[in-house]
Amino acid sequence: MKKLWLALVFVSTSACVQKSEPVVPITLTVKGIEVVSGSISDGAYTVLDTKDQSGTEISKDKTLAFIPSSEGSDQFNSVITFAFNKTFKASDFKGLTVKLNYWGEEVTAQKWVVKIKDNASNSWVYLFDSSFAKKYEWSSYKFPKNEIGNFVSSAGEVQLAFSSNNSTGTSLLDYLVVELSPETLVIPTPKPSEPTPVVDVPTPTGSAWWKPVPGSRWHIQYTGTFNYAALPENIKMVNLDLFDKSAEEIAALKAKGKKVMCYFSGGSYEKWRSDEADFPASVRGKDLDGWPGEKWLDVRQIEVLRKIMGKRMDLAVAKKCDGVDPDNMDGYTQNSGFTISYNEQIVYNKMIASEAHKRGLGVGLKNSLEMIKDLVNQFDWAVNESCFDYNECEMLLPFINQNKPVYGIEYNQKPSKFCSKANSYNFDTQYKDQLLTAPAEYCR
Repeated sequence: MKKLWLALVFVSTSACVQKSEPVVPITLTVKGIEVVSGSISDGAYTVLDTKDQSGTEISKDKTLAFIPSSEGSDQFNSVITFAFNKTFKASDFKGLTVKLNYWGEEVTAQKWVVKIKDNASNSWVYLFDSSFAKKYEWSSYKFPKNEIGNFVSSAGEVQLAFSSNNSTGTSLLDYLVVELSPETLVIPTPKPSEPTPVVDVPTPTGSAWWKPVPGSRWHIQYTGTFNYAALPENIKMVNLDLFDKSAEEIAALKAKGKKVMCYFSGGSYEKWRSDEADFPASVRGKDLDGWPGEKWLDVRQIEVLRKIMGKRMDLAVAKKCDGVDPDNMDGYTQNSGFTISYNEQIVYNKMIASEAHKRGLGVGLKNSLEMIKDLVNQFDWAVNESCFDYNECEMLLPFINQNKPVYGIEYNQKPSKFCSKANSYNFDTQYKDQLLTAPAEYCR
């Protein structure tokens, strides 16, 4: 059997970890692949550094093809080495996450498997396979490993194996990185003898705005009939869709002493919204994955979008919302159709916060974990989805350290798996279905 051998090196472009500050994960990217059996297409490994493929279309110059051999029982096998270009200290990191964007045959016809090398035992540990993917459609996936273990060698290398169980078809990768999760701030843990109180802050008057603190049970619902009578008395805040809920419905909640957080998309155009005609074609980019008719915005056109988003926040004021929950504020990381830098996204997000505060509205940062260090001072709380699924919760602690709430939602893990940890972090977390209907289980 003919074997093709290529050197693999992953290089980090991030700075050294400083344990005294909250830091974002260190991203390791591919510079080479060692093919043990089968072959790969020609092309620069740097195409795997960014995710820019979606749907069913394929740009060959932005992907690498992994081609099984029809000979023998080992149709395709490769070893991919990610090298950290700084002196590695195991104490600096607590876990890692593999992220990829994959295209190929359905798993029942051909299974592709990713494993990671355990350097202590010199063995390969199974991580995941291609069962997450749709047939011949770009499918993104990320797999968190909650401990660093022996997966980083003494030389500072991480190795993955990518292999197939047969030669049915070729698979493509558009994106493949490994993120090392750094140790961050000390986790605030409530004393067992002192249960965390449920606290709420009155809406200030004048130029001030609603500034909640950790410890408020909250409810989020965007679909299904809203049953005001069934809403538990100890719910202090309700998160609703700004456009879909009337001023009368919001008034009914406020009459029961509830705060109301109003959701809108701050980073995308949605053709089903009543203000869709306000968005000029020049600011509309590519569709969000899985959301036809919703398009990323060019946040560099900040004055155009300031007026549009200002009108949305004026609507929130008119409906007497206490705060707003702007979504999709991380377009710089997405295949948006625009070349948006990190700093340009930061400037836009700060504008959104400023416009909310000018109107007497509190404002939250939705997901966008990598930007927390630069935005925690401007935003009044965080809303996060699935941080326990992705081993990312520690990145939210700067909000807690400023006595600002983290409103968490988990969709996959059951409360018995995450609630204890969520409570120890002083997060306000609930378990919901992904359609955000009425049922919920609250951690506290």
